[in-house]
Amino acid sequence: VISGFASAASLQIAGLQLNKMLGLNLTGVEKSDIGLGAVDDWINTFGNIELCRWQDAVLGLFCVIFLFSLRAVNKSNWFTPADDKSEGGCQAFWNKLEKKNLLMVKRGVWFFCTARNALVIMICILLTYLIEPAGSDCHLTSDGCVFTLTGNILPGLPSWQLPVFLSPTDIQTTFSSMVAQHMPGAALIALIAVLQNIAIAKSFAGSRSLDANQEMVALGLCNFAGAFIGSMPIGGSFSRCAVNSASGVKTPLGGLYSGIIVILCLAFLMPACALIPKATLGAVVFCGVVFTIEFQIVKPIWNSKRMDLLPGLSSFFVCLFFRLEVGIAVGVFIQLCTLLYASARPTVEVDLMKSPTSPAGYLHITPHHSITFPSATHVRTIINKAAKSKNSTTPVVIDCSKIDSVDFTAAKSLKAMLEDFSRRKQRVVWLNMDEEVEKTVASVCKIEKIGNVQELSNV
Repeated sequence: VISGFASAASLQIAGLQLNKMLGLNLTGVEKSDIGLGAVDDWINTFGNIELCRWQDAVLGLFCVIFLFSLRAVNKSNWFTPADDKSEGGCQAFWNKLEKKNLLMVKRGVWFFCTARNALVIMICILLTYLIEPAGSDCHLTSDGCVFTLTGNILPGLPSWQLPVFLSPTDIQTTFSSMVAQHMPGAALIALIAVLQNIAIAKSFAGSRSLDANQEMVALGLCNFAGAFIGSMPIGGSFSRCAVNSASGVKTPLGGLYSGIIVILCLAFLMPACALIPKATLGAVVFCGVVFTIEFQIVKPIWNSKRMDLLPGLSSFFVCLFFRLEVGIAVGVFIQLCTLLYASARPTVEVDLMKSPTSPAGYLHITPHHSITFPSATHVRTIINKAAKSKNSTTPVVIDCSKIDSVDFTAAKSLKAMLEDFSRRKQRVVWLNMDEEVEKTVASVCKIEKIGNVQELSNV
């Protein structure tokens, strides 16, 4: 489910960046509204491709090639010491340096490759400053401008103040009426924020453990503090997380640096930020999210357990062609259904074993899961069907080695099953019974228990 959501979100975000990379201004243009999520965005982009500005397209393509190239260099072995002196190509060339010099070059290359997002933005700011005749006024209109720029943003930090509990425009509106009006929307925003934040965290956590409670507490504290500066609702941003990951961020300390940079930009660097071309920003986000599409997991899942593809693909297609929050809900619902089905239909192994004391042998029945309310009827039906297929003199041995719990409802169902065996005068013996399981079953009916395989000869 998480992989499906992450991949669909990546495709959606990557598609949205194409407008910026191509310099498309769709203001006033009739947009597609067929209700197919990302398809609408793709139709809007490629249906208005004639509005593309070649300057922005060339810059966007240059930025994408630049970022992909530095990423490839960072993952290459060109600057690592060669174990085999016969190694050729770039690695052999750089290994001609002394070991100390090679290490310095490697660290310098790593720094520039890791900082490639910041590097490409600074290069484009400098390029814009040198060749843009209209300067930062290009955020108002692209006429006469070389690139479409981010434009002027009001500088300064927001002021701290108490949250607004009354409507500033309608004195008749009370706090209780505001709560009644906005609470459903606020609850929905909170639910979506929590789901997306945890989904994004799991997507980037990989094999490492994740504390969902910690994520929710952090999200709640951020929104609580944000209320005092008039902040928008705070949630996880897949595109920013992808850019952070592409920039080599490994710990939450990266958020501190990001916050400091944002504060510095708001306070002092807004004139420079106004010169950032939108095509550059689009290329940075595009290159950050495109590598989070997890297509590589499809093949191993297909080769192992194909049923696991159902919730993931369902989440992927609903997120991609409808809405992200609905896709997560659909994927979770299907995953819960598969878990409930597995719980309600556990495997029950039935074998006819030979016994020196019984010519007909005995039935060795092994349920492979705990017996609870959802699975009680299924297990009882299989055991009864297997027992009825043999002679009533054939004893039944129920191996409980893989049963770690039985609830009261299941115990009552087993009691009814034992009564059926009693009427047929067919013997039932319980093997390898856990103490807690025995206590639960014995509380509703009498059972005959044996402790190990050696005692089976008594059957």
